[in-house]
Amino acid sequence: MAFDTFLATRIATLLVSLKDLEQKKMFGGLCFMYRGNMLCGVEGDRLMLRVGADKYESTLRLKNASKMEFTGRPLKGFVFVSPAGIKTDAALRKWLDLGINFSKTLPAKESNSGIQRGGKRNRLSGATRLSELKNFGPVTLREFESMGFSTLGQLEKAGFEGICRKYVRYYPERLNANAFLGVVCAIEHTVWTKATPNQRHQARRMAAQLRREFGVKKSR
Repeated sequence: MAFDTFLATRIATLLVSLKDLEQKKMFGGLCFMYRGNMLCGVEGDRLMLRVGADKYESTLRLKNASKMEFTGRPLKGFVFVSPAGIKTDAALRKWLDLGINFSKTLPAKESNSGIQRGGKRNRLSGATRLSELKNFGPVTLREFESMGFSTLGQLEKAGFEGICRKYVRYYPERLNANAFLGVVCAIEHTVWTKATPNQRHQARRMAAQLRREFGVKKSR
């Protein structure tokens, strides 16, 4: 899904002084991860912003803010800001400061590069075979191998959305959110049993989107 690259550049410029900042494609757009946690992002031409549960209701009362929802269920603690609210860098900076203030209260997580915040190397690398992970059963491993995916590096190179689209073309009858949860967790170096609400939401959203696009009925 396309997103406003100019807005992404503006955000990156305003956040350039933050250490441990990474960019990652998710939610159908581009997200900025601060110390391993989502800070903000771009979806279409809108700003996605994480403000936390305590500031959620008060932020929604601000002009140009709205609930962040993809499948009809708002993701609490996250808001959208319309283009009208971020026309200038000064306005954008005020919104970003809300997200930064909340992000600084969260514990740091491992970065997506595989380097832990303490500086130690994560045991997972691009050469890690999918069979070494705990995110896929034997049937799924065989399916992925038939699609040309046998290592973590191959998943990371293809990207979450690219993998899901290829999967539904190969195995439309297997399309469901659980089929995608293992993928997003593997790419983010998470065991699926410890999947975050964001990861589960991303998997559900992608499954719903591809069911609509490919005309696949929801499996029972």
